[in-house]
Amino acid sequence: MYEAPKRLPEPLDLAPPSALPLYVLSFSSACVLALVLLGLAQFGYVFFVYNVGLGLVLGGALALGIRLGRYPVSVGRMAWAASTLIYLLFDVGLYLQSISGVSGSYPSFFAFMAYRAAEQSVVFGLRPGTWMNLSLWIGEIGLTTYVALRLANRALAQVRLHSVPTEVTEFVLYLLFQGKGAGQIESELAARGWTERRDVVRALDAADIAASLIRASQRSKSEAPTQP
Repeated sequence: MYEAPKRLPEPLDLAPPSALPLYVLSFSSACVLALVLLGLAQFGYVFFVYNVGLGLVLGGALALGIRLGRYPVSVGRMAWAASTLIYLLFDVGLYLQSISGVSGSYPSFFAFMAYRAAEQSVVFGLRPGTWMNLSLWIGEIGLTTYVALRLANRALAQVRLHSVPTEVTEFVLYLLFQGKGAGQIESELAARGWTERRDVVRALDAADIAASLIRASQRSKSEAPTQP
């Protein structure tokens, strides 16, 4: 039986969050992954498999950047930008390969991309055409971004959850399960020494994440097959 504490631990003295590790790791990983994709493409391009693999590696880099910088903000736009950069650099690499050793004039990068989209790309033995190729390109970026965000969001939740003492998170969860509103919770926290608005927001955020994890755990248990 949970008993509400009369006092709570003081807010954690956290260093200011930094986006620098996130920017460095996302950009560097995008460059490396583009080179890896360029090398793998010499042996054939496997849709979905390569895209998911790129997303897993990029997601790991984003998650590491979030943890190193204790970055508590959503990274959806950064994940999309890094995924786009991977495929853009990959196309630049294909272009440079195509013009290497060519004497005289050669097409511009945009002309090369237009030709590749319209004529050169082959999917399952078919030439889908410009608009379909463009849709596939956007789909590749979207799939890689989705996979990367799955990993990054887990790290983001952990950073937010660990920014508040466990006792405070448990207390706010207790109040939430009692049906208390945000104003009432803020009053209860203030009575126990948590008066700064920033700290209260962190506590509410951590409790919301903990509640989501509890619901997900309960849902997975209810969906698990019962033993005969």
